[in-house]
Parts: sequence; C-alpha cells; structure tokens
Amino acid sequence: MHASDLCFPSYNAAARHTQIRWTLLVHGEIREVLQTPQADTLRVLHRGDAAPEAWARTLVEAGFPAPRVEPPGAAWRQRRERAS
Repeated sequence: MHASDLCFPSYNAAARHTQIRWTLLVHGEIREVLQTPQADTLRVLHRGDAAPEAWARTLVEAGFPAPRVEPPGAAWRQRRERAS
C-alpha cells in the first residue's frame, strides 16, 4: 500500500472530504481517501504507483480544484519550515 497527499491550496478539502472520496474511488487503485490535520490536504491510500494526472482530471471534471500530489506529510513539513 502506498500513500500520496492531495493538496488543494486555499481550498477546504476537509469540508468536502466525502464528496472527493467518492469521486476518486472510481479509480481502482485507490483504496481510501483520508483527512489530514491540514484542511487543504487529503491522503490517498493506493495500490501501485500514483496516477496524479488521472486523479486531478477526475476531480476537475467533477467541479473540484486541481490538486497538487505530494509525498505524505510534505505539505505539513513545508508549512513548519516556513513558520520557523
């Protein structure tokens, strides 16, 4: 099992977690979409390699903003470094 973070800058993805989760589950490699402590970041658990272009396309077609795909925890580490 692998994990990737979907970052939606300036967008409260946590508030739309359920809708985003169901939208992404059409991709067979995605096993789960979880909330993180950051409201703009969701964690995707998936089998095999990440498919960020396909995931982003599905989300945009469903009316969500295009996310950035990052390694797990990358957004949190970047925020922490900026605060230091």
